[in-house]
Amino acid sequence: VLPAGGADDPIDVVVDLDGVRLVALDTTIPGSHEGRLTEAQLTWLDARLAEAPDVPTIVAQHHPPVASGVRSMDDACGFADGGAEADVLRRHSHVEAVLSGHLHRAFHRRCAGTISTTAPSTACQLELRLNGGDTTYSSEPTGFLLHDWRPGVGLVTHVVPTGSFDTWSPPWAG
Repeated sequence: VLPAGGADDPIDVVVDLDGVRLVALDTTIPGSHEGRLTEAQLTWLDARLAEAPDVPTIVAQHHPPVASGVRSMDDACGFADGGAEADVLRRHSHVEAVLSGHLHRAFHRRCAGTISTTAPSTACQLELRLNGGDTTYSSEPTGFLLHDWRPGVGLVTHVVPTGSFDTWSPPWAG
């Protein structure tokens, strides 16, 4: 069930599952590649995280809350409110991870006392250019992240490639 609102209003929801809470934030800006969280969304996030401080919580959003190091994406299509979101997250030690996408390649980085995990794309992968330069796409296989939550264990995330990628294989591997 999605909350009521206008077509351009953010859709933010909470889902309580078996021993874990999922907080989903709409970081999109209609008509733009950039992302943001409004002051109202940050207040809402803080309140939702404060409601259940003993329940492990996963935050999911489209834009990663941290810079990736891929300057063309960080500069042109970044997330303007990572610092403000980090201030909220830092107050809530039960946040297990912040899950996101947008960048068209997987990367993981510490963020405000938790981990930010960004999924690869199911369409095409962004070429890794840490020195800058134009945004281009690579021949790397597409993929997705499989998140496995288990009480007593926590969150385990696997990168699952879905395409082919010609690589060397040792002779004994068959």
